[in-house]
Amino acid sequence: MLFMPYNRIRAIGIVLAAFAITACGEKEPMYKSSSELYHNISKQTNSAYFSVPPGLVSVFLDETQKGNPEIIDILSDVKHLSFLIVSNDSSLVKEQAAYYEISARLDSISFKDLAQINNGKELVKIKVSSQDTIFNELVVLVANYDAVYCISFKGKIAPYKVIKLANPDNMAALSNLERFKR
Repeated sequence: MLFMPYNRIRAIGIVLAAFAITACGEKEPMYKSSSELYHNISKQTNSAYFSVPPGLVSVFLDETQKGNPEIIDILSDVKHLSFLIVSNDSSLVKEQAAYYEISARLDSISFKDLAQINNGKELVKIKVSSQDTIFNELVVLVANYDAVYCISFKGKIAPYKVIKLANPDNMAALSNLERFKR
């Protein structure tokens, strides 16, 4: 019978445990919610992440502007509205990396792409998280030369309202986001 001394077995066990810990330490953190994801990104990039009462936003929207009536209609279903603004001076914004990174991380927590529009100046993507026939959260990602904006609408949102907003003619309402930048 061939026996290994106890000290060698313990040393091999320690080395294997160290490799396992090192391999696990490199994995991307798992997010339980979009809010946790936005908070984490804001800390990593020193970006602005804040919430605004949905009713307050609808008061300041001009209903005669294209897209604003659709946003006001969605805001009537929204319980929580938040903004994540990753400035172009952040390390994550090189060549719109934040836009793609946020989109991929949302996909990892069961978000689906609904629409994407590129007007030459901005990339706009609409993502949704749904339960049955209602959207629990609508996320609008907008990337332009200044920043990446992530607007999160949480509530029980009717899909037909989101489809009306996703019309390319109505997306102009989301283009005035520079006013939120720090």
